[in-house]
Amino acid sequence: MHVRFDAERRLKIDDGGIVMIGTYLALSADRFIGNGRSNVSAMIAVMKDWAPGACTLIGRSMLLERNLHISRTPLTKDGS
Repeated sequence: MHVRFDAERRLKIDDGGIVMIGTYLALSADRFIGNGRSNVSAMIAVMKDWAPGACTLIGRSMLLERNLHISRTPLTKDGS
């Protein structure tokens, strides 16, 4: 996370910092509603032991799906 100040001495936080702050806020909440296709929302759903019904993902969690791009095995020895 990169934090800096601009010319007017206003705090500037990079995109990764914004994601971290949002994640910490979500994890401190009693309830959470998020997009199941979002990496951040899918991880928030598993990072905390939510009470039953307190965490809702809209759509199927992307963590439950197989990623064919990283689990594909080469068909031939040369990788094609």
